[in-house]
Amino acid sequence: MVGNDLSIHALDFAGGSLLRDMNQNAKNLVALTGIWAARALVMGVFLLWGAFFVEHMQEWFVVPRPQSPPFKVYVFQSLHLLLLLGLLASLRWARVGLAWVTIAACAFFLPVAGVKALGFVVLTISPVLLVVVFDRIRKANKPTTQIA
Repeated sequence: MVGNDLSIHALDFAGGSLLRDMNQNAKNLVALTGIWAARALVMGVFLLWGAFFVEHMQEWFVVPRPQSPPFKVYVFQSLHLLLLLGLLASLRWARVGLAWVTIAACAFFLPVAGVKALGFVVLTISPVLLVVVFDRIRKANKPTTQIA
């Protein structure tokens, strides 16, 4: 009976920190996996809206037209470009990118997309929001240094 009691205490002593470290490592792995998956989604959204941007640039500016496009086309194309740049910025600076993308998405989609605007804004912001959330989880799980 003493051997079982001793092994339980030894396991508790050694295994407690081991389990805590494994839990910490698992949380970090989940956070890093989440960050990279969210970044992949950001790139997918970037490619989606980038394709529309290129198509509209060709439609309005590359194809020869007898006259220049209206001023609002320049404004909306500029907002679209800012949206794309915000998506790229969010890959490096998640919180700045989230603010940038939110402002640009609302400014671009609300006047342009009509009833579908809210869906487009949510589609565009969600991956960036996921990057921010997983980044906060990762930072919250960083081991703290203890002074002995």
